[in-house]
Amino acid sequence: MSQKTKNKNHLIAKKLTIENFARVKKGELEFGNLTILVGPQATGKTLTLELLKLIIDSKAIVNNLKKYPYNLTNDKELESLFFGKGLNLLKDNTRIKFNGYDFAPSVRSYRGSKEKIFYIPAHRVMAINDGWPQPFQAFSVDDPYVLRIFSENIRILLERMKGNIFPIEGRFNKTIRDKINDAFFGNAKIIKGKEDVKRKLFLEVDNNKLQFFTWSAGQREFVPLLLGLYFLLPSGNITKQKDIDAVVIEEPEMGLHPKAIETIFLLILELLRRKYQVIISTHSPQILEMVWVLQELINQKRKLKNDFDKLVKEFLGINNKQLINTLKENFKIKIHFFTHQDNFITIKDITNLEEFENTDDWGGLTKIANKSSEIVSRIYSGNYDI
Repeated sequence: MSQKTKNKNHLIAKKLTIENFARVKKGELEFGNLTILVGPQATGKTLTLELLKLIIDSKAIVNNLKKYPYNLTNDKELESLFFGKGLNLLKDNTRIKFNGYDFAPSVRSYRGSKEKIFYIPAHRVMAINDGWPQPFQAFSVDDPYVLRIFSENIRILLERMKGNIFPIEGRFNKTIRDKINDAFFGNAKIIKGKEDVKRKLFLEVDNNKLQFFTWSAGQREFVPLLLGLYFLLPSGNITKQKDIDAVVIEEPEMGLHPKAIETIFLLILELLRRKYQVIISTHSPQILEMVWVLQELINQKRKLKNDFDKLVKEFLGINNKQLINTLKENFKIKIHFFTHQDNFITIKDITNLEEFENTDDWGGLTKIANKSSEIVSRIYSGNYDI
């Protein structure tokens, strides 16, 4: 089987079952080409995604920790160095099953092991210190591994890049570049430069170089994400990073306004077009609504026939035949809701939204918007009764 055929519908993550992990008493997640995790803060979404990373990439993670270097002598040290110092998540009664196989962390490693998940953490802005990504060793052992390795990856990428950081001819198609420009930069440029011999990123506006701490919150949040996407979406004839099978993005909407979130959604779809499995955690009703529309389009593609292409183009505001063909394939979306219940965390599959529209309302994320619309409607209708 050729590599091209193998990757067409290959999902590295299919099913994860966890018991007594952190505060999750019992939970099961099935993964699709696109998987969405939703739920309030502190419900275990990040820890579950980090656990997925540890399961798939444990051998490569051990190799990296030894390289930087950490003297790993037992499995408990691996847990501490990966999740962050002091976290006791894996207990004696913890049970983890992934793709049908039991998992337990081990300090064993194999030379040449490569990480298969590229993880973009929610706290990605912490990767940039004084205008430049920090090296792995600059972080504390209290910091999670996913932040340290993300910062290291984008630091290496930046050191290899020449010229402007944005815009770059050939990076993404022109429509997406224009949308990024409109949503984030307004014709300003992101460039590399130096100050007191230190390398830094600058926002160049009208020949003025603005330092990182003066940028808008949205720009500071987006640029580390942009660098991660540069790593995953190379230009030219290379479709994707050959060793990377899946991408985790935590809270891609963080610090962004609605127009910018729409642009981020297009970039997520570009990852899917290039055959990455994509897993996202979010608190954004806008992302969930866009996923809902996408899901309905996919579910009804046979009924829609030729109108499918037209509706996808109208929905996304972009004409990308390759992306449309990707959505026509055996494309699966899975959505899971994390919530507190009796001092534990439960995980519910809400992929079939119709079953939960009257009860969970996308995990409560759209309740405020719906309530606001209802009250405004009653104001104009003159019906003030509850």
